[in-house]
Amino acid sequence: MNGSLYTWSNLNQYFASYLKHNGNDDLVPEDTSFLMPCIFLVQYCFMTIGVKLGDTVGPRFSTLIGICTMYASYAIMIFFTNYYLVLVAMGVFGLGDGLANLSVIKNCWKYFPNNAALVNGIIIGGLGISSAILTPIADYFIINPKGLEPDENGIYDKDIANNLLNFLYFLL
Repeated sequence: MNGSLYTWSNLNQYFASYLKHNGNDDLVPEDTSFLMPCIFLVQYCFMTIGVKLGDTVGPRFSTLIGICTMYASYAIMIFFTNYYLVLVAMGVFGLGDGLANLSVIKNCWKYFPNNAALVNGIIIGGLGISSAILTPIADYFIINPKGLEPDENGIYDKDIANNLLNFLYFLL
């Protein structure tokens, strides 16, 4: 559930607010718009490696490596507030997702060769559903339960912005 890339783009404004209130004074929400493409770029670079790793050590172990790498990215985001370190953390998240993603799908194709498209649709659909579930949980219950709006610059209040840490702890 917490491996969904789309959850991060939905929370971009909270990341911008969190970083702005924690030492990145010149940051504007548009600056954090690069975080999501960073995840995708790194993920796509490591998908093929993840499949080869899954073929070599097995899909369970390659998935475990990917999951541990994604959790390491959460730890980086929890302990560091520098924009560039968070950018690195997003890259680490993409690395983990790239290592784990296609290895699982390829392994499922082996067990369901006559229904590979269906299995692929179920797995990819699960990512979308997880984001559809996780984003409202983060937004309405953990980060901004009072539904407060950002200021005219798109920055949330410091208390709301710092609730992003609570969401990262929830994921861990």
